[in-house]
Amino acid sequence: MARENSPMQKIARTVFIIFVLVLVGYEIVKDWVKQHLFLSIIILVAVIAIIIVILYFYFKISAETRKEVEEELRREREIRKSILAKERAKELRGLSKEQKEWKLNKWLEEEESKFKKEKIPRVPIHRKLKKAIFKAYGSRCAMCNSLEFLHIHHIDGNRTNNNPRNLIPLCTKCHYSRKFRKEQLQAKWRPPKY
Repeated sequence: MARENSPMQKIARTVFIIFVLVLVGYEIVKDWVKQHLFLSIIILVAVIAIIIVILYFYFKISAETRKEVEEELRREREIRKSILAKERAKELRGLSKEQKEWKLNKWLEEEESKFKKEKIPRVPIHRKLKKAIFKAYGSRCAMCNSLEFLHIHHIDGNRTNNNPRNLIPLCTKCHYSRKFRKEQLQAKWRPPKY
């Protein structure tokens, strides 16, 4: 499976290709350039300006995408916090609002640290397989038919088992609630549509 390049690697590769093309192009048209030096300088400045504009919009879009991802992560954390509040309502009774918030944040950090401490790393799911799984369910949660914040869930809980029979789409709420047993998830399983 090919590894995706970082944005900086893509930009560096693009700049290198443009540089090579300019060198090759110059060799082909150097006589014309010598005769029309002023015009060639204007063309070169225009090309550089176009490249700068393209890079500006690329980084602007990347920043907007990063903000959207951060906002989605914040919403997911709030959903997990509300689920924890419902699961541990008895423990939160009688506490002030600040104490409840502190407790919920502490529980969330403990929960998140468990995932970080796991020795088995998550194996990435190929994007074509993800698309096929989402397509099979109409881009909806398998359990509640929600359209928002979908995740691919491993039915057996093994994050390295990316067998299509082990993957099912769940919304954030269903994914983190852990109220569904393995048998319930397997009953909702559908084959991916490629």
